[in-house]
Amino acid sequence: IEYIESKGYFIKYKRKKAKTYDFLPISDQAFEMLGAREDNISMVFDGLKYSSYHNKQVAQWIGAAGITKEISFHNFRHTNATLLLDNGVPLATVQKMLNHKNIKTTQIYAKVLDRAKRDASERLKLDL
Repeated sequence: IEYIESKGYFIKYKRKKAKTYDFLPISDQAFEMLGAREDNISMVFDGLKYSSYHNKQVAQWIGAAGITKEISFHNFRHTNATLLLDNGVPLATVQKMLNHKNIKTTQIYAKVLDRAKRDASERLKLDL
């Protein structure tokens, strides 16, 4: 996690396919929820990798929290994308945050919620 003056906190990570580093912004609240660390450059989850094998470590954390549902890294991505969309973040922005080249890939995550459909229908106003 890095802090960039006037821009806020970012997760720095290495993209697997491109083998380049990227930065994903996180909120001040999310940073605070991580708790204290020894220094600003130490990793939050040292050695944790995004893979099905490492889902076992995630499962242990989930179990320790008393959650019985099977959860994986993919669930985290899906939940994040769905929450962003549900809170009005544009699909193109979510696409960039997930590093999808094609917006159609992002649309897979975009469950259209009943509330969102209702809100959309109420936006149409006719002058009668």
